[in-house]
Parts: sequence; structure tokens; C-alpha cells
Amino acid sequence: MQPPVHANVGMEVPCVPDASETASRQCSARSLTVEARGVRDGVPITATAYDGRRKVATASGRTGRPLTLTLHDPHLWSPDDPFLYRLEVKAGADRVGSQFGMRSIAVKEIDGVPRTVLNGTPVFMMATVDQGFRPDGLHTAPTDEALAYDLKAHKRLGFNSVRKHIKVEPDRWFYWADRLGLLVWQDMPAMTAGVNPSAASRARYEREMKEMIDEHGKGSSGAVYTQIADVEGELNGFLTYDRAVLKPDTAKLRAAHEALIRAASRVTPTGCPAAQPVLN
Repeated sequence: MQPPVHANVGMEVPCVPDASETASRQCSARSLTVEARGVRDGVPITATAYDGRRKVATASGRTGRPLTLTLHDPHLWSPDDPFLYRLEVKAGADRVGSQFGMRSIAVKEIDGVPRTVLNGTPVFMMATVDQGFRPDGLHTAPTDEALAYDLKAHKRLGFNSVRKHIKVEPDRWFYWADRLGLLVWQDMPAMTAGVNPSAASRARYEREMKEMIDEHGKGSSGAVYTQIADVEGELNGFLTYDRAVLKPDTAKLRAAHEALIRAASRVTPTGCPAAQPVLN
């Protein structure tokens, strides 16, 4: 009996849609890479993508090497239209099912202003800071329905994003974010409060942050991976978009903060109308 097959699914976007055109016109073909783990090399493997019951892409080979499926004119995932393809992977006598969405996310300068763009179109991420505390399980949801409850509430209230604060949820939580259509900002959990981290602690923090992104960065919802929002054992400098860990330019960051302080400190801040007298 062969060991079970685990499909490790990752999206690869070979071209970035232009903000001035629709993503489907600018990027007519995208690919999905599938890799089977937990099975010996050389076993025949086939991966097939479906839109409902309609087959849209397939690729075959042998385990030990990734398969690439090409989707032409893909239906793109977004919070307004969280479309998910169905995936079926067969390796030997084993079969596993999954789902995936196709989308791109990046930061692009538009009219001189850096903007977050989803599928080539600027998107404003409206989110709450969600700590995931539960009245009947503290950090652990007692049921799948409970795990999805807060995310469904986000959608009902009109949010298109959620920031998971100082906690990392299981993959099933990201599954619901994919399915419901919520972009996720994922915090890196804090280190010990009030302690200046040692070099070893910093190295471990960086290593565990990379592991967090590798483990939870495969879905459609995962958009931003960032450091903690509080200053408890904070390690500055992490800001990531779509699974790439970057160090921001500290000079630009300082200049932006100083410009904001100068503008906000004026009697009439830049861009604001002059104050009007209040009549009693």
C-alpha cells in the first residue's frame, strides 16, 4: 500500500497585469504548479483542474518533479468574486482533492503614489484586527462552523480583508478566507514582552516567520505578512507582499514619517480646509 499523497499547491504568475487594462486581457495564461509529497519518486501522477465539472487544464508526469498546469483566460479570484477552481491529483492508486484561486497582488506606483493592486486594479483593504479569541475554546475553535463564524461576519459587515493579530490560525481558517473572499494580513506573533531580543532570538524570529509564510502562503487570500502591531519585543523591518520578505528603505520610511508630522503639525494640515469658527 502506498503512503497517502499530499498535494503542495502553489500559484505561479508569469506576468503581472497592467493597472490600466483588465487582468484577463493583459495576462491571458497563468500556471499552477503541483508537487506531490509523501510518496516515493517515479510514481505516475496526473493533476487536473476543473471549473465546476468542466476540465480546464491537466498535466501528467511522475512524482519527484513538479507538474505545471496552464490555464488560459483564467477566472480571477477577488473579494468581490472569490472564484475557486477544483483540483484533483492522482498518484498511483491514491487520489487527493483541493481547490485554488488565480490572482496577483503587488504594490505599484499609480499617479506617483504606491498603491496595492489586486489583479492589476487598485484595492483598498478594509479590515479589522482579529485576535481569534473564542468564548468556548480560547484560541481553538470548537467546530468548523465556529472557525468560519467571524470571517462570515466580516463579509456581512462589508469588509474585504482581515488582519490576524499575533496569532497564526490553522489552514482551515485560510480555506474559509479563500472561499468567502477576504484578503489576509498575517501578523508574526510577538516575542517576550519588555525584553530586548538577543541575536539568537532575532535569527529564530526570522526563521519562524519564513516558516509561517511557507506554510500559509499558498492560498488566494494570503496577501500581506508583517511584523507584530505592538511593540512587545519588536523586531523592526519586516513588510512582505505576496510571500516575498522585504526590508523597507529606512531613509524613505523616516522621510515619510517626518513629512506626515510636519503636515499634521501645521495649523491647517496639508490638504485640509481652513478651520471655521464655531458659533454658539
